[in-house]
Amino acid sequence: MQCLANLLRQQRSTGLFLAMIWLLPSCTNQNHPSATTHPASSDDDSRLVTGRSLSRFSPEGMQTVGSLPINMIATPDGRYAIVTDIGWTQSLWAVRLSDGRGVSHIDYPNRITRIEGDPNTGVKRRITTSAGLYFGLAITPDGTIYAAQGGHDSIAVLHIADDGTLEQKAAITTQKDDFPAGVSLDDHDHLYVANNASSEKTNPKEHSGSVAIYQLNSGKEVGRFVFRDSYYGTSNYPLAIAARRDGSKAYVASERDDAVYVLNTTDPGATTLTTTIATGAHPVALLFNKDQSRLYVANSLSDTVSIIDTANDRVISTVLLRPTAAKDLKPKMDEVHLTIVS
Repeated sequence: MQCLANLLRQQRSTGLFLAMIWLLPSCTNQNHPSATTHPASSDDDSRLVTGRSLSRFSPEGMQTVGSLPINMIATPDGRYAIVTDIGWTQSLWAVRLSDGRGVSHIDYPNRITRIEGDPNTGVKRRITTSAGLYFGLAITPDGTIYAAQGGHDSIAVLHIADDGTLEQKAAITTQKDDFPAGVSLDDHDHLYVANNASSEKTNPKEHSGSVAIYQLNSGKEVGRFVFRDSYYGTSNYPLAIAARRDGSKAYVASERDDAVYVLNTTDPGATTLTTTIATGAHPVALLFNKDQSRLYVANSLSDTVSIIDTANDRVISTVLLRPTAAKDLKPKMDEVHLTIVS
């Protein structure tokens, strides 16, 4: 674990989160027999302008946890990391933190295709659905895990045993086209879900983002707040969500709006928007400190972390993670030009 601590101190880019997922096993166990290993070969490297190279081979000792791991949480006892994936092959993994070994996993195919015949015309058609995963993870003190399934419009409910074995127990069905993303829990048996709403509807104005609140013991929706925005006319793409333990407020990161929305959730059935906090560009992750007096917001496009005082819901500090040489870099798409050299 000392190696992971060193990584945390040394990391200076927005790749910190994914680096933790991929590098943890190689730090803790360089010679694990179950890890997928390949010999390095310069023939398969792509040389970068920096002089470094990228290889298609995995580092020795790395535990494969899917094709695009996107989120990770620790179990309450600190023994396992739960890793979710949004790549081509999707799995939910339990990785033992003492040695970086993946001890169990459940596969979630991100595409399921079937052929159905129309009962009236007999015409066959190809239908593609998803049972995959999408970003959101939360866990209760007793080891019950909630994993968002995005395009499947569902929240998988799993349990992790003492030995790290994962087992799916149930599922919470969301509204159609919700596309559930971030999930969070309070201490009053409520599950908060940020609905990305990246549906396949033809009218983009029907892509409203929302937050749904579910009662855990029944899996029933007990509250919903829909973000209405006539100016942009599209979803604000809420991704991460963090609920206060007392159930009084929920913070929702909007990818589109470069902001965190604060919802009053004291009465889940009458949730209201109380304020909007401007952050850095493209906020994608939220994390409270221990007493929830501070909320940390990872802004992936501006390479910053915004620190919010939750007593007055204001940004009190911004931490720049960008290298010093690029600290003032502010790219704009309208300033990008294409030069053709004959």
